[in-house]
Amino acid sequence: MNESSPFITPAAELADRSKRLAPLARAQGIDAVLVFQHTDLFYFSGTIQKGVFVLPVDRPGDGTLFVIRDIQRARAESRLSNIRELDGMRSLPGIISDLGIDGGGVIGLELDVLPARQYLSLGKMFPKAQLVDASPLIRGIRAVKSSFEVEMTRRAAGLQKQVFREAESFFTPGIREIDLMARIELRYRELGHQGLIRMRGFNQELFYGVVSSGPSGDNPNYLDGPVAGAGLYPSFPQGGGERIIGKGDPVMVDMVSNVGGYISDAARMYCQGAFPDDALRALDAAVAAQEAILIHMHPGGSVTDGARAAWEAARTSGLGDRFMGPPGRGVTFVGHGVGLEVDELPVIIEGAPNTFEQGQIVALEPKFFLEEHGVVGIENTYVIGPSGPEKLTDMPEEPVIIE
Repeated sequence: MNESSPFITPAAELADRSKRLAPLARAQGIDAVLVFQHTDLFYFSGTIQKGVFVLPVDRPGDGTLFVIRDIQRARAESRLSNIRELDGMRSLPGIISDLGIDGGGVIGLELDVLPARQYLSLGKMFPKAQLVDASPLIRGIRAVKSSFEVEMTRRAAGLQKQVFREAESFFTPGIREIDLMARIELRYRELGHQGLIRMRGFNQELFYGVVSSGPSGDNPNYLDGPVAGAGLYPSFPQGGGERIIGKGDPVMVDMVSNVGGYISDAARMYCQGAFPDDALRALDAAVAAQEAILIHMHPGGSVTDGARAAWEAARTSGLGDRFMGPPGRGVTFVGHGVGLEVDELPVIIEGAPNTFEQGQIVALEPKFFLEEHGVVGIENTYVIGPSGPEKLTDMPEEPVIIE
């Protein structure tokens, strides 16, 4: 790895993350936090090489990455000062003891993602310890991005804007959804997209995103999002399908950008020929719902109020029963945090107890599901600054008409 690579997480950045977590964990009575999951491991260490990051809560500067495989790669990628080799997980209790952490104390784990088998194994390794959930603390600090993370997201948004501009040229008469999606994916890869989109939710997977056309957009499924697409197989029922995109079909391109692990999420509408009038009204309603949320998206603004405003705008448009999914089959959120994962905090949903914070990066995705035309809507990624939201995906929002 090039020492000057912009994708290396700086040492000061890593140190700050541990320092932010430590007092929150201490307030919960936690003595040490053990981090295993790839995304969290990358967040605290700058690498995903197999192992565990151990944070002594009273000494956050002593946070150490213990690597099972591969130590050389970890040292090349990570700017942590403390990186040590670990001869299997069975060595972990001795390591913890060497760091001066009482094996009978309170150990924080990522219980929202840690496999049950590993949790039970850790219980046997530390029979005197109390194992508690530190994942809300980790997700909470990850929700507020540093200037480094905002810059990485800007890069992802810049790549996204270029691909969405060029997507018009990828349409040809008789093209299938999957062919259009493949052309967009290729261009993303040529410009530096890593391909994989990480999700935290159990059994949630995403590969670039979705291209849907006409009625195929009215096809939600297991994915925790409003749009899934038809897909090709029951084994992975999302993304573009084999449907031929017809003249006058509204086409949604909802494809996630990823640079250096950081995500920008956006969706735009395209159409070969005239965009249907009723679909255009739905798109205008989606933009109005987006604007209703933005009024509340400033430091201290209520997440619940923002979500409620979007739903009220949808009802005012007369399409409230088709907002965020077909009748009875939709999702209840209208936006979500993005970062190293596409399903980060905050979730923009009524009943959320939290407020917006400076440094959060949020994707808003108001969408309507029309019986004849499928999904029509928009998605944009914003960073919340000191006085309000800044749109990172600053592209035109009207449908792209392909003659």
